[in-house]
Amino acid sequence: MSERVNKLPIGQLVIEKDNIPVGQMGLGITDHEGIEIGYIDLLYLIPDYRGKGLGKVLIRYADKFFRAMNISEYHLRVSSNNKIAINLYSLSGMVKIKEEYVENEKYPVWRMRKVL
Repeated sequence: MSERVNKLPIGQLVIEKDNIPVGQMGLGITDHEGIEIGYIDLLYLIPDYRGKGLGKVLIRYADKFFRAMNISEYHLRVSSNNKIAINLYSLSGMVKIKEEYVENEKYPVWRMRKVL
């Protein structure tokens, strides 16, 4: 985490409620197939805070963040079994671009993309 914070400190968020951490999001910029893209490498909310609109707020933050960095698209990966997250991302304008298989993962992951 400290390495990511040092690279792009404004891209690492801890979400708090009453000074108690309830989630985390990590945003970065990387090269994908020769194109510089944004990447959400972590988006997590503890179960009690899911379904309350915070995910939508975080996606809007990512949109704003990547636009400010002059990045025209960003990706994330999500378990193909995580239907709730896939629904959130799809409603936010993200589309599945491919399935990827990760070692030691039970389900394939979907790489999703949003063009800004």
